[in-house]
Amino acid sequence: MWQNMKGFMKALRIPSFGLFVALIGLLYDLWFAGLPYQDPTFEQQAWWDFHSNIANLVIGAGTILFIGGLLYALISSLAQRRRMDS
Repeated sequence: MWQNMKGFMKALRIPSFGLFVALIGLLYDLWFAGLPYQDPTFEQQAWWDFHSNIANLVIGAGTILFIGGLLYALISSLAQRRRMDS
């Protein structure tokens, strides 16, 4: 049983890294993009759009890592349990 738990905890490294990446993206969004300007110039709007797109990309990558890592942890845990039962 403990061997299975060690493998499951090892597999949870990927989702936790995904959460970390998504948090970095959120902090980047708050720090660089923040709230859009009320009446921005074209340069300000372009700058805000650029940094907002980067933040969205990083948050999306973190979300994909998190969901993919959870699926990997679940599948590997079920596969180990099936191997132990046979």
